[in-house]
Amino acid sequence: MSSLTMVKVTNIWTAVREDPGINCCSEVHIEANLPFRYRVDTAPRLVRVYVLGATANLPEGKILVRDGLVGQIEVRNYGGQVEVEISLEHRSTADILWTRPQMPARLTLRFDRQFLRVLFGDKVVVIDPGHGGRDFGYRGPVNLWEKDVVRHTAHRLADILGRCGSTVVFTRSGDETVPEKRRIACARENGAHVFVSLHTHWSANPRVSGPAVLFNPLGPGSEEMASLVSAALVEKVRLRPRRSRADPFLRLLGPVPGLLVEVVTISDWVEEGLLRSSRFHQKVAEGIFNGLKDYYCKTRGRG
Repeated sequence: MSSLTMVKVTNIWTAVREDPGINCCSEVHIEANLPFRYRVDTAPRLVRVYVLGATANLPEGKILVRDGLVGQIEVRNYGGQVEVEISLEHRSTADILWTRPQMPARLTLRFDRQFLRVLFGDKVVVIDPGHGGRDFGYRGPVNLWEKDVVRHTAHRLADILGRCGSTVVFTRSGDETVPEKRRIACARENGAHVFVSLHTHWSANPRVSGPAVLFNPLGPGSEEMASLVSAALVEKVRLRPRRSRADPFLRLLGPVPGLLVEVVTISDWVEEGLLRSSRFHQKVAEGIFNGLKDYYCKTRGRG
């Protein structure tokens, strides 16, 4: 078979999809230059797709996904076939369908996210975009303001949680000034299961950088939740974290679990630049969501 007619797997990508008539699902797309034969083997939390008579025209190895359901994908190229191993973090049913017979030929695996709807469906999450209105927060070296950038992350986090059935409440919907007491009251009045306040850090020391997750020392589970959110956030954004610690503002919540996430250090030139990327805000939101998910999975059987 000539190289011109050989099947080449050219791309593998994922997406979380929610369309009318389709439950929210995680999709894995496998694309090639030609229509291809395949075999699928399934096991609990593991799916292997064998693209037969093919070679991989993309790097082999592991691809971190962590979209709440799909953990990672590993690509192997051997023996005249390409193996795509999909590791799931939770059990899920898979639908397999051809979405494009023409170039690029595309095979789609669709995994139902029902587990996440069960896990988050009863949760009320109050999202607090820090500062606002006359309170600008910190300014980066190239004039990004904290009050503006945290709103981008807030809306992406709300979208992820909403797809999982959570009730999401914002402490501010626009660019208005909201007193601290009003933010705290919003959590209490809405029966929040968790209060997530979004901020950036600032330091006069140019060596200081990275995100940090602070916690309410009076909120049951808040310190453990902060640790898991910090780990998941760092996994997504690939920045060195700063130390987690108790936060005086969050103490006002009383027994309501609460986090204050400083998504970057805005005084750092590089990290301020990251805030100009919509993809970075998405990664931050995904990291926070993954940490919350890890916490609720870990504590599901307690009590």
